[in-house]
Amino acid sequence: MSVSDDPSAAAAALGVYRQARAAAVAPRPTPAWYPPARGILGGIAYIAAPFVFATDHPAIWLRALVIVAGVAFIAVHTAAVRPGGVLVMPKDHPYRKERLRGHLVSMLLWGASWLTAVPFGWQTGAVVSGLVLGGYLWFDSARERARAIRA
Repeated sequence: MSVSDDPSAAAAALGVYRQARAAAVAPRPTPAWYPPARGILGGIAYIAAPFVFATDHPAIWLRALVIVAGVAFIAVHTAAVRPGGVLVMPKDHPYRKERLRGHLVSMLLWGASWLTAVPFGWQTGAVVSGLVLGGYLWFDSARERARAIRA
């Protein structure tokens, strides 16, 4: 390691650091398969899980469906996380507020769609909430991907 008293060397090193940091937090598009996979797997998991938990002895295929869809849902997220272990949403991410707002909207939509269970029963609530959440996850993921492509 060499030490220099030259201020231009320090300025150059700081410039390289800023470029590396900007590249690390810059939005990158997710793969094209990510939005539909996230929406479909999330919808399946959120539709099927209440049917497993509400029954004393659910069918083995239904239990397997929930496990496979849940694991695949998590695997899809893991596969789409950027390589190198960089934080998914650091404090200085340019779209941090929009992404957090998207998560809040998804939770509100999911909860509000369960209100269909009041007049129509929990089965309808499970199906409607899963479809609404899956559709929103697909939409939100596609919107984030398009934003990253434009950046």
